[in-house]
Amino acid sequence: PSPTLLLLLLPLSPTLCTILVTHCVCVSAHAAAIVVDVVVVTIAVSRVVDIVVAIQNTALVDWDKPMLEQVDQLGDKYFDWVHQPEEHHIRLFHSDFCEFFSMAPWWLVPVIWIPVMCLGMYQAYQNISVHTEILGFPFLQEGIEIKSHHLLLLYIAGLFQWTLLEYLIHRWLFHLRPVINSPFFIRMHFILHGQHHKAPLDKTRLVFPPIPASVFAFCIYNMLLLIYPVAVAQSLFSGTVMGYLIYDLIHYYLHHGSPVMAYFKELKHYHMLHHYVHQHNGFGISSKFWDYPFGTLISTKDNQ
Repeated sequence: PSPTLLLLLLPLSPTLCTILVTHCVCVSAHAAAIVVDVVVVTIAVSRVVDIVVAIQNTALVDWDKPMLEQVDQLGDKYFDWVHQPEEHHIRLFHSDFCEFFSMAPWWLVPVIWIPVMCLGMYQAYQNISVHTEILGFPFLQEGIEIKSHHLLLLYIAGLFQWTLLEYLIHRWLFHLRPVINSPFFIRMHFILHGQHHKAPLDKTRLVFPPIPASVFAFCIYNMLLLIYPVAVAQSLFSGTVMGYLIYDLIHYYLHHGSPVMAYFKELKHYHMLHHYVHQHNGFGISSKFWDYPFGTLISTKDNQ
């Protein structure tokens, strides 16, 4: 009964109103219990489905054998399979030699790339000291003469440039759906990023090994040389290398560290959502900055 009806009945029969209210409370409690039961059953069914899917996905490959020779056999099942994360160590190659160079510990990143960054800045300074370089802009007739104090600004610009490259590479290269009838493209996808999504807790396959990282660095450096004067390109490249170094170390920390600072706690939660819930959103790793303008932000409030 409605509250208005109870108020009308109250002067006539307080006992009747008490019975009606008690009945409503009992019915409401019973309905709430049914809702709780439905929710529990739904969660249980969802977990059973997840377990069945995981068993089916595990059965598709033999984890004791090199994975690279198996993934191209998955065909149209590959893309769904690779985005079902599992706790395994991945072996890629039969050859121990190839396998060794396909893995990298986290500390190898600063050991290799800090000297590269320092060398780039040193060469940029040397070039500025020897001859004058002019950085041209379409809206300036004479351009800007590059001085030594400009190199730091260019370095910072290169660091910021990496944040955009990080997003673009992660979204449109690493998460590009491979051609399902092409063993080559499936293997390339798995080598570049698929292996990390399949086994996100594999410590040996998280930071970029030096050889593929060097290929990316070579391409970026030469593209900068095509666009800018040498010293400008070298300064931008050095900043980009620093951005990459920060990114790879943060990425490793998000997977295997225990953040204390609130920023990194939230960033770890955000990145885990990318791996386990929303794998086609949340492409920013060292920060969420570019997820905002590109519309790929994951709402952490709705995914506690």
